[in-house]
Amino acid sequence: MAVCLVSVGSLLPGSSPAIKLLSHVSDKLLHFLAYVVLGLFPVLWAQSRRTAMAVLLSMVVLGLALECGQTLVPGRGFELADLAADGAGVLCGALVGIALLR
Repeated sequence: MAVCLVSVGSLLPGSSPAIKLLSHVSDKLLHFLAYVVLGLFPVLWAQSRRTAMAVLLSMVVLGLALECGQTLVPGRGFELADLAADGAGVLCGALVGIALLR
């Protein structure tokens, strides 16, 4: 569900009501927080470390794919800083998950 929400939110046009509603919040913060969630759940729910690592890597790839996809959406575009926020969010989410499991 979280992957769907992040994907839809990432590919909404810049003129959409949801994007306008969140325009007063830093988009880097929104990216970071969304990917914290995407990094947390694989660590908490995966059956093995290997599976968790594969899913975490796929979340980083998802961030890249969605950033590339934004180049096709009116009012949106590719930003390296967004990609960095995505990766930092996945890492922080994974670290929080590891801490919660201890």
